[in-house]
Amino acid sequence: VLDWVALPEGTRWHPVAGPLQVQGAWTGVADLDPDHFVQLLAPLVQALPLHRPFHWVKVYQSRQPNGDFIGECLRDNAPWEAALPLLQADAATWPWQAQFAGKKQFLLFRRCG
Repeated sequence: VLDWVALPEGTRWHPVAGPLQVQGAWTGVADLDPDHFVQLLAPLVQALPLHRPFHWVKVYQSRQPNGDFIGECLRDNAPWEAALPLLQADAATWPWQAQFAGKKQFLLFRRCG
């Protein structure tokens, strides 16, 4: 479990991950990491504006049976475009060729200190 994400200047963001929702080929897979999106997006946390005490993130990623990626990442109700390449690269590593798979999760990052 990732307790916090530290920035170079010492600021810490504590993540709170909501339930991980899955669709399609994930059915029956018990070993999905509920902190995966927090870890995947951790390099981008340094871009979070420090003037706000918290930020929420909605992540959706899916891979279609033909291999096409469909996803979105919203940070505070605005598209977080920098996250999309990370999500797309991650979805490309999933097994189950020629099957639909999708994941969705809400995250909260709370600034501490």
